[in-house]
Amino acid sequence: MESDQTDIMLLQKPQEHVSFKRLWQYEQGDPEVSASVTDDETVLLFGLFYVDKFMNSNVEYMSRLMTKLQSHVEDWNAHYPWSDFNGIDFRLNEMQDGSYAIMGQLIVEEHAREEEALIVALLQDFSVQAGPYAFIRICDTDGDFILMECNDALPEEYEYPHANNRLWLHEGRFKMIPKSFRDTQGLRPEEALLFLKTSSFKLTEIENLSISISKNMINGFPEKYLSNLKRLPLTTEDEKLSKVLKANPQIGSLLIRNLLRKDVQIPKVTTSASVESLELLVPQRHCDMLSLFLREEDVREEVISLPLYVGRALCIVLTSLLQSEEIFLREREPLLKKDTKESQFSSFKFSYFEPNFEAQPDEDASASVNILEQLAKAFKEDTQSKGLDEDQPGDEYTDEEGKADESCKKYFEDEKIDIDEDDFFEFFMKEALKMGKENIESLKSSFLDDFGA
Repeated sequence: MESDQTDIMLLQKPQEHVSFKRLWQYEQGDPEVSASVTDDETVLLFGLFYVDKFMNSNVEYMSRLMTKLQSHVEDWNAHYPWSDFNGIDFRLNEMQDGSYAIMGQLIVEEHAREEEALIVALLQDFSVQAGPYAFIRICDTDGDFILMECNDALPEEYEYPHANNRLWLHEGRFKMIPKSFRDTQGLRPEEALLFLKTSSFKLTEIENLSISISKNMINGFPEKYLSNLKRLPLTTEDEKLSKVLKANPQIGSLLIRNLLRKDVQIPKVTTSASVESLELLVPQRHCDMLSLFLREEDVREEVISLPLYVGRALCIVLTSLLQSEEIFLREREPLLKKDTKESQFSSFKFSYFEPNFEAQPDEDASASVNILEQLAKAFKEDTQSKGLDEDQPGDEYTDEEGKADESCKKYFEDEKIDIDEDDFFEFFMKEALKMGKENIESLKSSFLDDFGA
C-alpha cells in the first residue's frame, strides 16, 4: 500500500511574478512605465507595507506577518475554485531603502470583478488585526479597480489622476491621503510612502466611498461568496485522475473554462466501470458555462448520467492540460502541524449544481442552433469586411449583424446564463464556424484591436 505522501498529487499552474512597479498608478507619459508593456491576463496585486519610522530593519517582522497573512487566507487558497486555479501568491519584496513589503498577486483574468471583490474582503478582514503601522495598497494590472468600481462615490477633486496611489486600507478601513498633500496631482510611490511614514494620522476616510466599497465588495463576507458556489457531482473512470481531483478540489473552474477552449467530445456510453464518485465546488458563472456545454452536447435527456458525462469531460480536459504542461504535478512535504480550525468549506451548506435545461428541450435546442447560425453569418460577413477571410472590401457593421448580436444577448438573458464574452467567443468560433485555434486567436486579436478592448 502506498504511503499518504505518494497519494498527495498536488497540481500547480506555471505563472510569472508581476513587477512590483505595477502596484502603482502612474500618469500618462511617466518614464517609470514602459510604453511596450502589454498584459495577456489581468492580475490583482496588493502590497502590505509596515511604515514604522523607528524600525530600522523589518525583514524578520515582515516574514512573520506574511506567515500570518498566508494562514489567514489558507482556507480560501486551498478550497476556493479560482478561475486560473493558482491561489494568491505571496513574496517579500525588498525596496530601495532596504525595508521590505509583502507583495501578493492573483491572476483573475475575465472573472476579475467577482474574485477581486473577494480578495478585498479577505484583506479588509486581515487589516483589522495587522496593527496601526500596516498599510495595504490594492490594484490590478488594468488600474485602480476599487476606485473604478466605486467611481460614483468619489469626490470630483479625487478623480483621475489626482487619486493615484492615495487610497489605502488601514486597520480595516479605506482611507485617502488627503488632496491637501500634493494637491495638483496624484502621488508617486515614494511620496505616498513618505506620507504614511510621517503623517498617517492625517489620512481621511470619505464616507460615501467607504459605504460604496462595503456595499460592492465587503458586506456579506464570507457567506455571499460561499453561497455562490455549487456542488458539482461527477464520476471518474481513472484512478489516478480521481486522486488528482480529490487532492485539488479547487480545480473545477479551470477545467470548465477549458471546456470552451479544448476540442472535447463526451463518449455517450452509459455503462462504466466507475472508480469513484466525488464533488467539486464551482461558482455559478462556471455552472452556466457547463450548462451551455452540456446543452450543445445534447445530453439533456440523460440527466441521470450527467455525473458520468461531466466526469468524462473534465477528465479529458485535465489530461490535456497535464500533457501540454499547462499544469503539472508537484511534490509537497507533509505538514508538520495540521490546522485544527474547521474549514468554512466543510461546514457550509452548499447547494447542488442544477443544469440549466428548460422543460421544452426541442425549442431550446432550436433556439441555440438559430443563434449560432445568425452569429456565424454575421461573423463571416465581418471577417470578410476586415480582410481576415478574403481580400475583398466589405461593409461596416450591418443592421443584420447588430440584430444577431442583440438576439444572442437576449437568448443568454432569457436562459439566465452568465457567460463571459471571451469564453463564448471561443466556443462560438469553434462550434459554429469550425475554426482552428490559430485562426480563432488571430480573430480575437483583430477584434480586440478594433474595439480597444
